[in-house]
Amino acid sequence: MNKSLKFVLGIVAISLTAAVGYYFTKDSSSDNPETQEVITLKAGYLKHPGYLPLFCAKELGIWMVKNLQIELVPFESSPAITAAFNSGQV
Repeated sequence: MNKSLKFVLGIVAISLTAAVGYYFTKDSSSDNPETQEVITLKAGYLKHPGYLPLFCAKELGIWMVKNLQIELVPFESSPAITAAFNSGQV
């Protein structure tokens, strides 16, 4: 294949990927999210930098787009999170 055909096929592949991603991530359940019930979930975390995306998503309101309110619960160890998950606390 020549370079221009590879380039065109690459652009088409990227466009299709973006279109499919948009189709599956858009919220089609309701045009007015204020009329839907807000669901509260508890999520456990450790005091570790790996959990920073949870706090960023909460501050940016990422979950509120889907009417989810997240309550972050700190834990001291991974086994404690597992035990809380198994008992239904988080």
